[in-house]
Amino acid sequence: MKNKFHLSYKVLLNLLLAVMLLVSFGASAHAEENEPDLTAQYVYLYDPYTNQVLYEKNSTERMYPASMTKFMTAVVATEKLTDLDRRVTISSEMLAGLSARGASVAGYSVGDEPTVKDLLYAMLLPSGADAANALAIASSGSLGGFAKEMNEMAARIGMEHSHFTSPHGLHDDDHYTTAEDLGKLLTFAQKNDLIREIIRTWKYEAGPVASHPNGMTFFSTSLTIIQNGTVKIPGYDGGKTGFTGQAGRCLEFYAEINGMELVAVVAKSRNDYESLQHLKDSGELMLWTGTTYARYEAEGPYRDITVQYIDSTETVHTYLPFKVEYDVRIAHPPVIEADIPETVEGDFRKQKLKYPVRVVLDDGTVLKEGVIEVVIPKEPEPVKRFWKLYGVYIACGIGALALVIVLAAAARPKKKKRKKKNA
Repeated sequence: MKNKFHLSYKVLLNLLLAVMLLVSFGASAHAEENEPDLTAQYVYLYDPYTNQVLYEKNSTERMYPASMTKFMTAVVATEKLTDLDRRVTISSEMLAGLSARGASVAGYSVGDEPTVKDLLYAMLLPSGADAANALAIASSGSLGGFAKEMNEMAARIGMEHSHFTSPHGLHDDDHYTTAEDLGKLLTFAQKNDLIREIIRTWKYEAGPVASHPNGMTFFSTSLTIIQNGTVKIPGYDGGKTGFTGQAGRCLEFYAEINGMELVAVVAKSRNDYESLQHLKDSGELMLWTGTTYARYEAEGPYRDITVQYIDSTETVHTYLPFKVEYDVRIAHPPVIEADIPETVEGDFRKQKLKYPVRVVLDDGTVLKEGVIEVVIPKEPEPVKRFWKLYGVYIACGIGALALVIVLAAAARPKKKKRKKKNA
């Protein structure tokens, strides 16, 4: 036998909320209507949390990484050189050819004995090629051996279109990568707390060595410019610059914006150091991201949904789960359309009702279509229904009556016994 039940307006709102929370979306072409104006030839913006590419430009084409290579050097070196206080003796092999090729160096000399920790800061902040070579030889015994381990690491983390020949990234036609591969490298490197700490550092005081008995001071090539206000990169959370004539001006970095933790690669920006175009491109990319994308998250408990049966005065409760985390990569939240009438007919024995839903952008684009299932509990048996409806009242009544009887008994005056007189 069919019964009718009524879903209240409150129920409808709860259902729609549940639909919204149960749907997740990918990046939309809607966000591409207003792309950032960048001079960079290669760009990759990625959200590791949701595995979404938010923006890309020639990201799978071969490019030269220049000093961005040193991120890979840091990853390999920190896995092998776990004693950060170990001292490494600077040799002539570590410095050979760097000056002639115009490499950026931290300033170590033959015979200096910096610690592994100091070398890591020297490599990632002022982009010291001397520090990169020192870490490589200390790790693997030779530059060639270290390059082999770099390529093994690249294969391990899925950098399928990369090949490394040196720890410093000075130009070599056979030393190449892609912006997408560098994004994979950054995603992997973010798990290394020491690397993240170093690239977030603006200034570092290294210990004394023979050629610098008072110690050495290293400054970040990116944060020095950003912190003095010359260029603004919204959400910037540390990174590494790179430059050669073939690679152009580059920056790989982390950013936190609108609740998103992102990795970004901006490579081969206009080759004009005075304009700091690689940093300006990065700032433009983050400014665009902040106004284009946002993360919408929700996580909550189970909610009660009230179903009123027409043929009885009973109200029962069911649970519609909406404990969900989701992300939307759209400029404006979509509209959830669900064909759920306020009053429906259904057979309680079937237990489930299905309603179609659509997720629609403000331009009418349908992102997703599907159904939502609402589970309706069976109508209780008459006896159970009676006790559910009136059991509390009956119990309260019996309790109240018992209390009255007890109180009445307690308040009743006691009769005094009369003494018998002797005749």
